Amino acid sequence: PSPAYGYYADPFLWQHNGSNWLFVEEFQYARDRGRLIVMELTDNLEPVSPRPLASTRFYGDFDCHASFPHLFEMNGKVCMIPETGERRAIDLYVCEKWPDLWRLERRLLFGLDAVDTMTLWSDGLWWLFTSVRTGAHNRHLEIYFTDDLLRGKLHAHPRNTAQLYEGARNGTGRNAGYLARSPAGVITRLLQNSEHYYGQGVRAMKVTELSTEHFAEQPVGQIPELPIVTPGFSSHHVSRAGNLIAYDVRDRVR
Repeated sequence: PSPAYGYYADPFLWQHNGSNWLFVEEFQYARDRGRLIVMELTDNLEPVSPRPLASTRFYGDFDCHASFPHLFEMNGKVCMIPETGERRAIDLYVCEKWPDLWRLERRLLFGLDAVDTMTLWSDGLWWLFTSVRTGAHNRHLEIYFTDDLLRGKLHAHPRNTAQLYEGARNGTGRNAGYLARSPAGVITRLLQNSEHYYGQGVRAMKVTELSTEHFAEQPVGQIPELPIVTPGFSSHHVSRAGNLIAYDVRDRVR
């Protein structure tokens, strides 16, 4: 359950040295913004010892609204791209001391209002899926790619000009916590599906084309790796690590 002074959202699971960890946004009403915290899960999946994330460098401090702590592994290191849209940047962090001390490694993109960024390694390239606002009411999908996420140039995908999902409502189209390629090579993405209000639900998508020139995706009934996600599943965000699945549910309004 969420704390009385705010709420938890955007749960990302990670398994480290035989233990399960939960990274989430903790929104605080008094500060009117979110911060990132991490909690270890007991054998009974009870969260214990929540602690805020911190940075080893002053210019990497999480001193603005922070949410969506997307975790991934690169070169044997645990990395994170949080949502810090107030900075008008997409920042890449590397874990300096597990689990709460992080180093700002690179500012991947700047000068854009981007949220809910996720990465995917596929066909020798790193892909960034994010949601960008350019003055319109809703955000649209943008994709970038590079052969080296630490030092390489990020290229904007040609399909960005189509501003996919810009005409949708209430954040529909934004990443909802899951983007992965299966051992069989099938790329699936979970997106927010909020026809009536923000956080209403999610929708499973299959990426049918992904290259430096083309991109397409289409709805599917279910993602095998997320068996709980069926049409109409009322959640805002779903993630998986190993045999564990985490999701959030909107059950009250301030």
